[in-house]
Amino acid sequence: MATAQEYWERKLSTKLVPASEAEYRRHLGRFLEWSNLTPQELYDKTVEAMASTDKRDEDDIQILATEYLAHMEEKGYAPSTQNQFLKSLVFFLNESNKTGFDASDLWVDKSYRGSKKISHAQLLEIYRYCQRDQKLRNRALVLFLKDSGLRVSDVVKLNVGDYRETEKFRYEGSVYAWFNPQRTKKTKSDAYPCIGEESITGVSDYLDERGDPADNEPLFLNEEGRRMSRGNASVQFSRLRKTLENPRKISAHSCRKFHTTALLSAGMEKDYIHCLQGKTRSVYCTPYDDNTLREDYAKSYHKLRIFPYSDTDKEVQSLQQQVEALRRERDELKQIDEQRALEMQQEVKTMLDDLRAEFGQAIKKIQENPQ
Repeated sequence: MATAQEYWERKLSTKLVPASEAEYRRHLGRFLEWSNLTPQELYDKTVEAMASTDKRDEDDIQILATEYLAHMEEKGYAPSTQNQFLKSLVFFLNESNKTGFDASDLWVDKSYRGSKKISHAQLLEIYRYCQRDQKLRNRALVLFLKDSGLRVSDVVKLNVGDYRETEKFRYEGSVYAWFNPQRTKKTKSDAYPCIGEESITGVSDYLDERGDPADNEPLFLNEEGRRMSRGNASVQFSRLRKTLENPRKISAHSCRKFHTTALLSAGMEKDYIHCLQGKTRSVYCTPYDDNTLREDYAKSYHKLRIFPYSDTDKEVQSLQQQVEALRRERDELKQIDEQRALEMQQEVKTMLDDLRAEFGQAIKKIQENPQ
C-alpha cells in the first residue's frame, strides 16, 4: 500500500504545474522541519484527529497550523505566502486519501501586507541607534537596504568586488554607484541596483574599517568574520528596531517597501522600480535603457535621503499642514458664500414678487377708476 507521501507525490506531478509543485514541496518541507514530523506522522496524526469524537483532537491540528502561521508572520512572510503554505498543507492532507482537514478558518486576511513600510524618521532613528559594536557595518547595511531596494537575501550574497566594480556617475553634483546586473535569489531575474551618496559613504567607511578586503570577500560580514546570512541580517535589524516607539511589523524587508513608495512618490515609473529591485516584469512593461534608468533614479533620490529629514522635512510638513488648514478654511468660506448668495437671491425674488403684486393691484385700481 502506498504511503501518504508516495500518494501525494503522484498527485503533485499530475495536478500541478512544475512551478506550483516546487512551491508546495518547499512549503510542506519547511513545515515538517519546523514541527519535527515526517509526512506519514503528520498524515496519521490528522487522520486520528479527524476520526476522533473529541473535538479537541481535531483542534490540535488547527493549533499546530496556527502556531506555524504565527512563526511565519514573525519571520516577516506576507499573507499571500502564509496562505500558500495553507494550500500546500490542505493539498497534502486531502489528496492523500481525503482526511477532511479544513483550513478555511485559518485563512490569512490579505488586507494585512506583512512588514510595514518604514518611514524616513524611523530609518534615521535606527541609523543613530546603531551600537558601538559593528556600528559602521550596521549603518552601512541599513543605508544599503533603503537605497538599493534589494531583498535581504540578495544583499548578503554580494561581494566586495561587486561594489568596487560599480560604475560611478554624477548627477547635479551628487555621486551614484550603478551595479552590474545581479541575479536575484527568489525570482531568478536580473536586478539593476543603484545606490546614492548616503549608501556610498556608509559602505566606504565600513570597508575602510576592514582595511583592504579582497574582492572575493563578502560585502557584509557577521560577528565571526564570515558571510552574513539572511537570518543574521534580519536579527540585527530586529535588535535595531527596538529603539522605535512602535516597532511591530517593522523588519529589514520594510526598507524594500520604503524604496518602492519613495521612488513612486517622486514620480518614477513602477516598471523602472521593478528593474532596480529585480522583480519579475511583464513582457508588456515599459521598456528602458541604462541611461534613462540611472537618470530617473538620480532625479528621484531626494525621496530616499534620510539625513535632511530632521531639519527640512519637518519644516515642509509644517508648511503643508498650514496650507491644508488654509484650503479647508477657503472651502468653508466658499460654502458660506454660496449659501449667502442663495439667500440673497431668495430675498431679491421675494422683493420682486411683492413689487409685482403691488404693481398689479395699482393697475387694477386705475382700471376700475379711470378718472
